[in-house]
Amino acid sequence: MKNLKKPLIYCLLSAISLYACVPLEESKAVSAAEVSDTSFYTFPAEFEEHEAVWIKWTTETYLGNSTDGVIKAVIKALNPFVKIKLVVSDKEEESEVKRILQEEGIPYSHVEFFINPNCTDRWLRDNGPVFVRNNEGQYKIVDFGFNSWGVGKQEDPINIDIDVTDRSFARILNIPAIRSSMISEGGDRDFNGMGTVMVTESVELQRNPDMTKEQIAEELKRVLGQKKVLWLRTGPIEGDQMKMKGALPGNAFTSTTCGHIDEYARFADPNTIILAQVSEEERQSNEIMSMTYDILEENYQMLKKETDQDGNPFNIIRIPVTDHYYVSLAYSKEIPWYELSWYDDLRYFDGTPVLEGDTINQLIASSYLNFLVTNGCVLVAAYYKEGRPLSTRQKDEQAKEILQQAFPGREIIQIHKAEDLNSNGGGIHCMTQQQPKMRTGN
Repeated sequence: MKNLKKPLIYCLLSAISLYACVPLEESKAVSAAEVSDTSFYTFPAEFEEHEAVWIKWTTETYLGNSTDGVIKAVIKALNPFVKIKLVVSDKEEESEVKRILQEEGIPYSHVEFFINPNCTDRWLRDNGPVFVRNNEGQYKIVDFGFNSWGVGKQEDPINIDIDVTDRSFARILNIPAIRSSMISEGGDRDFNGMGTVMVTESVELQRNPDMTKEQIAEELKRVLGQKKVLWLRTGPIEGDQMKMKGALPGNAFTSTTCGHIDEYARFADPNTIILAQVSEEERQSNEIMSMTYDILEENYQMLKKETDQDGNPFNIIRIPVTDHYYVSLAYSKEIPWYELSWYDDLRYFDGTPVLEGDTINQLIASSYLNFLVTNGCVLVAAYYKEGRPLSTRQKDEQAKEILQQAFPGREIIQIHKAEDLNSNGGGIHCMTQQQPKMRTGN
């Protein structure tokens, strides 16, 4: 699970007053005819042109892995292609980050520092500003609810603190906010830019147990300006028996988001979807791969029968799943990952309890689909390093080739530090959020 450890003091009154300062409004229901209306706001596809990419500077260490290395690698890779809006807490942190980048020889000619003390979490994809735009050169920010990726309560102090993040951006940028009481994270939404958004059923229903699929779909259309919601069943290794307290076969545990779409299925253009795939050989190799195979093939069969907002079928490209990577550690309530109450009765796959001091294996959230598409480039994780099997290097190369074909004209840049984020349940896509280029006219 993405790291939820935060400062113990939260300014709840400040959060309430901040909420009151942002101009909130209800948007009307979406109809197909409104797409050409200049007052109509919509969330563009990620592969469209960006004004900037937002990143939160963090230097946290999780399960022995520091995240500052991957953040520096991402900033360095993006710098020639797109403006970076780097979020820091205050002027002191801004000065320190500039010093670090200078010492590392990382240019920041395209970096604009943005002070927001209310932004305390690195996962801007899930709780940062969600920009929608119209054809009159205007933005709005969509303000969804947040409940710690489905394992907390929205009214808990930690969630109120993170939930206020998107509102704080709206206030500072002086952009109206469209409020939604529905719980939804950006990592579980991918768009084709023509009116179709793709989400994971197990995620959206788990976050919103009091809503039906139809109600969720209508709300996503309402606030994001979409015509159709494309549902996939669930993500890799995220079946019912693996929800938080239950282990995977082989006494492995996972700390993912229960199936965010950006871990296994992404749009490459309005009619093309890239979907993860387990090979037949991998399927026979171990039980986890076999389970993942079944899940992904079910999604593949669903996609083959689906159409876009205009009734056209999709072109589906398959990309390999990564090899499995683990972090071994002794189970302890002293480790931040286990400070939260839902791990009090952690159990193995056979149902027996995990005891203090037991060695367990955490399966990190590695994926080639958690990539970022922006102006002129695609940033994707690479996992090969000395000591790992050749299959890892071969998969890295294969994934790069597939993405190059899917995104012609863009440079495919591999980030070898991404697994430091994966151990915390997220990746490159999770730590970034694009701001679409403003346009005017139809």
